[in-house]
Amino acid sequence: MDDTEWIDPSAEDAPQVVIEAYPDYLTLPPGVPKNAAIADVSRLVAKIGAKEGPGQSRMQEGLIMQFYEDFAMCTWTDMWITAHASGNEDDQALAASWISDTDNYRTEFGSGAQSYVDRMTAVAAAAAAGEPKLIKETNSELSCAERLGEFK
Repeated sequence: MDDTEWIDPSAEDAPQVVIEAYPDYLTLPPGVPKNAAIADVSRLVAKIGAKEGPGQSRMQEGLIMQFYEDFAMCTWTDMWITAHASGNEDDQALAASWISDTDNYRTEFGSGAQSYVDRMTAVAAAAAAGEPKLIKETNSELSCAERLGEFK
């Protein structure tokens, strides 16, 4: 739990809340539009609202921000994996730099879950070292193929 606003994901204004929750600090790789992240997170929030029904669930705006951060992690791990496979050292270094900067996913990193902190520290080290195993696992765990499917 955090100190952000609680919302009903099935409320009429939920789509606008999702748009407004896009974190100002969040950066995506070159060529990935902000609207791709908004579409993905909007889909997730609408799915939650539809599953539970009107007025039957609540979520904090902080969770929506985490959804955005996870989408960004998908885009950057995907970029790293593609760059690693093709030998594009510049893109791989750019993605590794983003993954290594926990300020890029500060809502999730600041949630206090030590297991998440440990995991992302290891993922960042793997990215910097050019070791694909944890990067690919993270990409899979976040359902990135599905989340990026419509965009790619």
